[in-house]
Amino acid sequence: KDAHVENTCIYCGKSFNLSEALTGDNFDIDHIVPKSLLFDDSQTNKVLVHRSCNAQKTNQTAFDFIAKKGELELTDFINRVDDWFKRGIISYSKMQRLKISYEGYLERKKQKKENKSARKSSAEKCWTCLRGAEKSRF
Repeated sequence: KDAHVENTCIYCGKSFNLSEALTGDNFDIDHIVPKSLLFDDSQTNKVLVHRSCNAQKTNQTAFDFIAKKGELELTDFINRVDDWFKRGIISYSKMQRLKISYEGYLERKKQKKENKSARKSSAEKCWTCLRGAEKSRF
């Protein structure tokens, strides 16, 4: 699969010079979902952005940061994220992270925990049934 490069800040939509980005001046590699919320330091949770955008984002998810700017900015952001995904610039996982609010993140985390608990409960019931059947054979 060929690598695709987009020399645009995903947050503000303004383009930048790749040579300038490589020097590190005025650019940051940002965690889409802050490490304080999601202990994920993988590339899936990172984007190259203007340092000024990252400074404004602080400890918010990318979605919450943009949503606070207003409906127009949020619509532009969502369209940009969808476009980058369709063109193969970002992965499905990165697209999901870019489009999740803090509340959405907490809800997904809660659902995963509930699903895990339900699977564990089902497995325990099955084990209990197997043990009971085994005892009745003797």
